[in-house]
Amino acid sequence: MNKTYVILEIARTYNSMEEARELVKIASENGANAIKIQTIVAKDLMVLNENTKSYFHMLESLERTKEEHLQIKSFCDDYGVHFLSTPESLDSVDLLDSVGVNAFKISSLDLVYDRLLKKVLEKGKPVYLSTGMATTEEIKHAVDLLSGIGHLLCLMHCSSLYPTPANNANLNNIQYLKKFSNTVGYSDHTIGVDAPVLAVALGASVIEKHFTLDRKQDGADHEVGVDPFMLKEMMHRIREAESMLGSDTRNLSIDERMMSQQKRRKMVTRTPLREGHIVSPDDFVCLQTKSVEGIDAKHMFELKGRQLKCDLEQNSILEWEMI
Repeated sequence: MNKTYVILEIARTYNSMEEARELVKIASENGANAIKIQTIVAKDLMVLNENTKSYFHMLESLERTKEEHLQIKSFCDDYGVHFLSTPESLDSVDLLDSVGVNAFKISSLDLVYDRLLKKVLEKGKPVYLSTGMATTEEIKHAVDLLSGIGHLLCLMHCSSLYPTPANNANLNNIQYLKKFSNTVGYSDHTIGVDAPVLAVALGASVIEKHFTLDRKQDGADHEVGVDPFMLKEMMHRIREAESMLGSDTRNLSIDERMMSQQKRRKMVTRTPLREGHIVSPDDFVCLQTKSVEGIDAKHMFELKGRQLKCDLEQNSILEWEMI
């Protein structure tokens, strides 16, 4: 099977460009495929009033200039990982396209924002579309709207709860989403690394997980994220899961074929038999021999009526050249 594509979200988990570079470096060293941020313009995302003032100003603190986007992309280029971002406004789509993102990630919030989806569609780049909070009808509508990019669309199962309790992860939805897209991933907000590994086993070909240098820092993204130690564990377990899943076709490995030859019962003579004897199934018992030599028990009734070419002692293992 193809290797799972792993996206690490760092939008709210770095406090300086030095930390951003370090996150990109560690991601690359551990085999992750992409780094993702969020491209936020507070005034294009949230109304400013007395109820929203505190959150609005927090969003303002997360705004990044084009130069900052370019700098993070250069880190990604240096370390050989893709650069993705979530556009939180129409203008952000153009900015990200000019920066040269490899793909767009659409948040669950904007799955129903048709103007944004149409704007992203115009760019012709891969789209990872999160489906948290979305009904089946809303997912169908978004998929239809983005149908122009065909195989470049990946639906991301997720829960928008931070953190997501285990009983709300609903990982079986990964298979359900394959009704709408051939490519399905999982954007994880649970604590720990079990859910991403299980998601791979259930058919997710893309995993997104928040990534931080220190999970003890304040903020939900740190809490649900992985630190460098956990990232190493997650990547190892994902690759191990891929190896264990193997192929969906029935092809025995060389080792298993060899084991079959050694373990399966072979035809063994009950009594001494002489050259020219016309064999019947009653002439043999079927026993394990710890040998690759001999005729498997499955051929016993095919040999009825054939003639021995040599003498055989009792407990001789019958071989093809003997008949």
